[in-house]
Parts: sequence; structure tokens; C-alpha cells
Amino acid sequence: LSRKMEDLVALRRHLHRHPELSFQESGTSAFIREVLDAWGISFRSGLAGHGLTGFIEGRGPGKGHVALRADMDALPIQEQKNVAYASTVPGVMHACGHDVHTSILLGAAKILNETKHEWEGKIKLIFHLFFSFGELPFSLVWLYASPLGFYRFSYLYFLFLPLFPLT
Repeated sequence: LSRKMEDLVALRRHLHRHPELSFQESGTSAFIREVLDAWGISFRSGLAGHGLTGFIEGRGPGKGHVALRADMDALPIQEQKNVAYASTVPGVMHACGHDVHTSILLGAAKILNETKHEWEGKIKLIFHLFFSFGELPFSLVWLYASPLGFYRFSYLYFLFLPLFPLT
């Protein structure tokens, strides 16, 4: 588990160093494709631009299909921290936590893929473009789930990180 955590931290730091604004996530998408490919996880890319969806199937059909979703875009904010993994893109950083979202989804994908012989059903991994444009992103989630996608899902899970410290 400790090695997996180190790998996830390295993924997150890579994403944090290379942020991309909404609709410009080409490098982020390419990085995610490389990771999924290295792990033997199938995917479809080029969805609504740079979005992509990964697919993991368990040992049998199961009763439901689960979708896990993460945002990939960064914000037009100058990084102020002086850390080794600081943004290398002037005026752009992952101040919103989407680098964390993407890393968490990649970590879940790795574990689910390694244990797919232990569970039934299908998992859809949605690496979503932009977030901060009204309701449009949520409508695109349904596009990913439509017949244009691989299969519909029964459950959708996504997370948000708070914009304030938790105590």
C-alpha cells in the first residue's frame, strides 16, 4: 500500500506541475492515456475534445455499472508556493484540486483493475474536461453515458474538495 501511495503522489505532482486550462487539457489527457495503457486498462479518448473514458470489467456481468468521474482542468491563477512540484506554466495552476481528483481516479482504476477477478460488474472511468462553466459539464456526463459511450451506468460517483480547510 505504501508503494501505491508513493506512485499516486508522483502522479499528482506530475499533474500539478503541468496544469492546463479548460478545453486545453491535451497534455493531461495524453498523460492519463499513457498511464491507463501501461496498466492494461482500455479506454476511449477524444470525447468532447480531450475527455476520455476508461473501462474495467469484473469477472462477470454483475447487476450494475458504476461510473467514477474526475475533472482534469486547472485555473488561471499564478502558483505562489515554492515547492518542487509547483506549476511550470505561468499563470496556471491546480488551485481547485482537480489534480487530486484525477490522481484519486487513477488510483481507484489501478486497484479495481488489479482486483477485477474478485468482483462482478463494469466500471466506467470518466476523466472529464472543464468544470466551471455552469451546468454544461453535468450534461456532458450524460453524453459519456449515452449510446455514444461504452455502456450506461447505474451509479455515478464523483467528489469535490472543499475550498476551505477542514478541522
